[in-house]
Amino acid sequence: MATITDALGGRHAGTFDGCTEHTPREGVIAAAVAARAVDADLIVTVGGGSAIDAAKALLLCLAEGIGDAEALGAYRLQIDAERDPANIQALLSCQLAVGLATVGLNRAPFGACHGIGHQLGAVAGVPHWHCTCVLQPAVMRYNAQVNGERQTMAATAMGAPETGAAEAIENLVRDLEQPTRLRDVGVKQEQFEAIANSSLDNLFARSNPRPITVVEEIIEILQSAW
Repeated sequence: MATITDALGGRHAGTFDGCTEHTPREGVIAAAVAARAVDADLIVTVGGGSAIDAAKALLLCLAEGIGDAEALGAYRLQIDAERDPANIQALLSCQLAVGLATVGLNRAPFGACHGIGHQLGAVAGVPHWHCTCVLQPAVMRYNAQVNGERQTMAATAMGAPETGAAEAIENLVRDLEQPTRLRDVGVKQEQFEAIANSSLDNLFARSNPRPITVVEEIIEILQSAW
């Protein structure tokens, strides 16, 4: 670092060395705060993947005025894009949010929504892009007893702290005119047992935050989503 700072001379505004492995949100926020404090106009990152990922998220924070870990984690999606497709700023915010969401894509287990979703396609012929629409709220309600605090953060970021994350997501899906229930995509209750039996051995379902160990627990989720 000394070589770099010496070469920059008076153009060196400051150094942040708080980036740690796996790019935790708190570190990114701290870096953004440090960059704003010195009014940095160029960010140079030195290191491996974590430092590079931190710099990408840092630039998003600077561009969008994000100043807390909660806002970075969930990002304040602007669903005005679906109401007004000509709203370029809303479309940009949604695009940035998708990119931000993928940062943690391979750093956390996908859970029951993804695992059961595989079997909705195999057993009931449900297109995969509809699986999250019809399953996510029910899975979140099932998981609420073990990750309620995180769900509250998500609900707050979506502007619905009183309703809860599961209902906020269900309302968003409805606003987007997508199906919200298993019955909407043609799943029949008599298919529940086959779906549940296949899901039980799915790696993603097995990694659910609230453990799933028996078929009845999956059927509980399916009944809630139907």
